[in-house]
Amino acid sequence: MYQQARGILPQISLGTVYHNLHRLVDEGKIGIFFPDERRARYDPITTNHAHFVCQQCGQIKDVFLEQLLLGIDFSRLIRSGYTPSIHSVAIKGLCPTCTGEDKHAYTGTGCPSP
Repeated sequence: MYQQARGILPQISLGTVYHNLHRLVDEGKIGIFFPDERRARYDPITTNHAHFVCQQCGQIKDVFLEQLLLGIDFSRLIRSGYTPSIHSVAIKGLCPTCTGEDKHAYTGTGCPSP
């Protein structure tokens, strides 16, 4: 993303790019997702959804599993005084390409076929 910005504005600094990304997150215009402890990914999809992260190739796929998201119970947090405003679900495993089962590859919409 930084290289893309530099292609348009050669003098832009990395700090400016990150400052503006965080501003867009704060304004709710983009989301932020942490696939692991060392990386952040900025997400143009702001509706609730999960992510599948392949542990072999690193591919990240948007996953829209409404039952999964609706099944998260925040009531214990709320009773303890917390006010959740956003959550992130990461499903980790192997993608169809890495398992050699890409004949029914999940497209990121609806529920995956068995």
